[in-house]
Amino acid sequence: YTGALPTLTSDRQCAPVTICASPEAEFESVARTQTSDATCTALTTCALPAQYQSVYQTYTSDRQCADTTVCDFPATEYTKQDVTMYTDRVCWDLFECYPFQFESLAPTAYSDRQCTAHTQCEPYVQYETAGPTPTSDRVCANLEPCPAQHFISVPPTETTDRVCQSVATCALDEWEVHDWSTVS
Repeated sequence: YTGALPTLTSDRQCAPVTICASPEAEFESVARTQTSDATCTALTTCALPAQYQSVYQTYTSDRQCADTTVCDFPATEYTKQDVTMYTDRVCWDLFECYPFQFESLAPTAYSDRQCTAHTQCEPYVQYETAGPTPTSDRVCANLEPCPAQHFISVPPTETTDRVCQSVATCALDEWEVHDWSTVS
């Protein structure tokens, strides 16, 4: 560029042109003209992880930074994809377990919760010893059969085992009115 214009008594003076050194470090903020040099300015630095680069720099423009999205964990969201230099954080809604499920794996800041269907106790074979909760499964136990010389005095329910009672033995001066082996 022309550093000094010519006069009646002097020749023009040329000056070396400034070329911005690195497109990764600076940009040309003021273009050179015939009578002025270019001005180089340091690029804005995006402060990861609070910011990411939302607009790329060019030779004549600065990069632009944007604040990163903050996921609402643990209330409603988790981080599906973390922030990088050029992309924002991606938040996804936390899955809500259905009423017939329990949370088998709690969510983390970077993973969704896992839900599993409640165990169903097998009717007439099992009964429930502990009811399900939002974070635990139902616990079932097998119904105990009555041993020999016993009968069912209290039938099982969905939450209790049967109660067995031993068969009475008749004394020498008593007799059996009904055969207990045929009673159900």
